[in-house]
Amino acid sequence: FLNITDQCYHERRICSECVGKYIKHELEDNGNIRIVCPEDGCTEILDQKDVKKFANEESFRRYERFTLKFVLSQIPTFQWCLNPNCESGQDHYQGDKLPIMTCNSCGQKSCVVHGHPVDDVCKECIQLLEDEERRIQEEESESYVSQLKQCPNCASRIEKNEG
Repeated sequence: FLNITDQCYHERRICSECVGKYIKHELEDNGNIRIVCPEDGCTEILDQKDVKKFANEESFRRYERFTLKFVLSQIPTFQWCLNPNCESGQDHYQGDKLPIMTCNSCGQKSCVVHGHPVDDVCKECIQLLEDEERRIQEEESESYVSQLKQCPNCASRIEKNEG
């Protein structure tokens, strides 16, 4: 019988194996990462080291995955990829100004305004994406053209790369 958390001062009446089963149940059946001490009347929350101490390897990995997803979901600009085969996500700080997000992991394009993969439904959002891509291309072209020089003989624009 181990102390379940460092904050628990009650009598130790639950074995380690049962605490591990309790943690597994909370994660798998309830999807809960705020796991309360299983002792009657105790309201202390188990922290990561407590869960690691009692949970089996699979349950602990699930706990870490759920915790990471919870923390990322608290970031206002974080968006999950809408591809059902992708568990990735990324910060999409552009918001409504550029509503189309391209997943860095799988390449899926999603509309963050309407919350679904890009298709014909998001014509307005697709137009915003195309306008942004066009603006970026124009900036790159202007940058390139500004680096061109005039030929001293014929006055044509040239790219000086030697001498």
